Amino acid sequence: MLRTSCTLLLTLAVATLAACSGEGTPEKGGDTHAIDTAQFAPPGAATPGDTAAVHDTAASEPVVTHTAVISTTAGDIQVDLYGLDAPKTVTNFVELAKRGFYDSLAFHRIAPGFVIQAGDPLTKDESQRSRWGEGGESIYGSRFEDELDPNSPSGRRGYVTGTLAMANAGPNTNGSQFFIVISTQGASHLTYNYTIFGMVRSGMEAVHGIEASGAGGENPRNPERIRKITVTELPAAAQMKGRAG
Repeated sequence: MLRTSCTLLLTLAVATLAACSGEGTPEKGGDTHAIDTAQFAPPGAATPGDTAAVHDTAASEPVVTHTAVISTTAGDIQVDLYGLDAPKTVTNFVELAKRGFYDSLAFHRIAPGFVIQAGDPLTKDESQRSRWGEGGESIYGSRFEDELDPNSPSGRRGYVTGTLAMANAGPNTNGSQFFIVISTQGASHLTYNYTIFGMVRSGMEAVHGIEASGAGGENPRNPERIRKITVTELPAAAQMKGRAG
């Protein structure tokens, strides 16, 4: 089933990935993630080279403009936000968090060994479960553009363990949904189509706790939820002035 606003564009060369529409079980053997591939690779999606092409361990570190604590039912996740690499995205995330937009939202998509995903307001309503993953909004009144610079510090580093990035339904369709990378290896085939705007500083044990909620399939029956996101602005945030557009 194609979800219109939570899609992670993904081109995987791993034959053992399972395609399902809803809850499913991994195939036997190999990399056994139960993943609805339609949600990661919608028809006609562009698929530029994978992050191996831009990964550079010698790249300078991204500038941290804010920190945020994502308090969840599985524990707290502290993240650094990269407002110089992705000013519009960070501004959106920070403002939504301040408004309480993310409070009570579920981690509605779990791909063990790959990513956890949240940010859909429909997940507040159990009666809308069949549509979970379709919702989202931004502070800009509509979907907003990607911020993808392969020469930026975060772009050069790629989708390593703990990366915080935007989920989308294709180019320039960002809203409120985001994902956290569970494993560098699991995300090694993720194409550079998702704005990287932060990194987990501490709390990967909570990420793994959320990951465990999807052990029976990528759409958890009893999802972990965001309690609240608390943001702290750092001095470097002043450098963002005028960059968010």
